[in-house]
Amino acid sequence: MKREYEEISGKYKDYKDATARQLRDLETKLFTEQHTKDILSGEKQVNYDKVSTLKNTNQNMGRAITKDKYHNNRDEVEKQRRKEIDDIQSSIN
Repeated sequence: MKREYEEISGKYKDYKDATARQLRDLETKLFTEQHTKDILSGEKQVNYDKVSTLKNTNQNMGRAITKDKYHNNRDEVEKQRRKEIDDIQSSIN
């Protein structure tokens, strides 16, 4: 009887130790994964903010370039017209 009790007690103790070890391992794994996820989420947000800022800046620069390209050539047109008028005027004179 005593031997059977010691056998059962030993098996139970081994089972309890294995379960406790497995639980500690899983808790450590969970903590590590959660900690890594938090760090990576922070880095992802920082990178996303940088990319958003760059996209916004590029979009605004593109608009400005397009505006300058199509709407800022009045001086050149005026110079060309003035030159043509002066040429015509000098040929008339």
